[in-house]
Amino acid sequence: MLVAEMADGRIINIIEETRDTLLHKRGNKYYCPVCHKEMIIKIGAIKQAHFAHKHLYECQGVNEPETVEHIRGKALLYRWAIQKGLNVQLEYPMPQIDQRPDVWMEDRLAVEFQCSPLSIERLRERNEGYASIGKVCWLLGKQLSIKEKITNLQRAFIKWHPSWGNYLIYLDTEQENIKLLYHIQEFVFTHEVFFSELNLTPDELLLFMLDGKYHRQLFHQWRYSLKEIYLDQAHTIKRALFSRKKEVMAIQRLLYLEGYHLSALHPMILLPSLVSDTSFDNEIIHRIKFIKQIATQPIITKEELRLYCHELSQESQMKFREWLRLLVEVSLLKIESHQLRVIQPINIMMTEEEIQLFVEKNLNNRVFVSRLPHNVVS
Repeated sequence: MLVAEMADGRIINIIEETRDTLLHKRGNKYYCPVCHKEMIIKIGAIKQAHFAHKHLYECQGVNEPETVEHIRGKALLYRWAIQKGLNVQLEYPMPQIDQRPDVWMEDRLAVEFQCSPLSIERLRERNEGYASIGKVCWLLGKQLSIKEKITNLQRAFIKWHPSWGNYLIYLDTEQENIKLLYHIQEFVFTHEVFFSELNLTPDELLLFMLDGKYHRQLFHQWRYSLKEIYLDQAHTIKRALFSRKKEVMAIQRLLYLEGYHLSALHPMILLPSLVSDTSFDNEIIHRIKFIKQIATQPIITKEELRLYCHELSQESQMKFREWLRLLVEVSLLKIESHQLRVIQPINIMMTEEEIQLFVEKNLNNRVFVSRLPHNVVS
């Protein structure tokens, strides 16, 4: 811990003390602000100076063992906030929600630096607690870096922003570097992951955490082959249905109730199949609903499209509009004078031969550049 309570009730913040003053104050009595048990000052050559309980036992203020990375991260965040002139407190006790954020800023923002795994249920509880008193921003450490696949815990940390799409923020305490992973996309069935990276300045991080603002122009750096991605998806779906994989069977059961089969859907219903704030089975049903609508109404005005998207979340709206942009790029829809017009009919269910013909005709040698979703009809 980086703060402790003195015998007279004053709080001492170890970040604000020099090494010499700490050595001088070592003989004083210090107590945990949460459990009020005695603490001692630890001063090492490598690890940030900190307080530790004199005797080992459970304390609700310490949810996990303190690592060098975690202590350094809290100290960095505190220093950056102080340099910006913000009202900031370290390890601020919140008995009303039984939590203690790493950093508490401007009496409204909890910042947590998560360096080690925790349960998704515990993450949900902590988010709910902070939501009742302000807001929370999670920064992740090295152990939670994305490798080839996104873990369920990483997926639970992903948030969405209109300028960034799905994003995660990482803090490298050794390099004192802030890395933004934005426009994170994950294909539902193959779990292939794409994202762009950007280094943030401390000022940019603080501005975003407090007010959700970001001013630099972003460039999106990844693209994929539609044919390759679809064939990978289709092959994975067939194997998953044969082995009755749980997540795929759940989608199949929902489609079965609507009279459809996952492996016989039009390829464009499955492209792009990306992680979203809603489950992908609901996204499929929503796409099918739209295809049914344009089958009887081949021209959709801008206002009709807005009303159609009205009940969706902002994230789902933008991802739906990116899907529409994909339909335009493969020549199924066309943008005309602030409206969408159907160019080719879209059959919800297709035979294997029809799917193969469509893929060769419409997807072969076609690259889709995915960028942050935007309005299809402007």
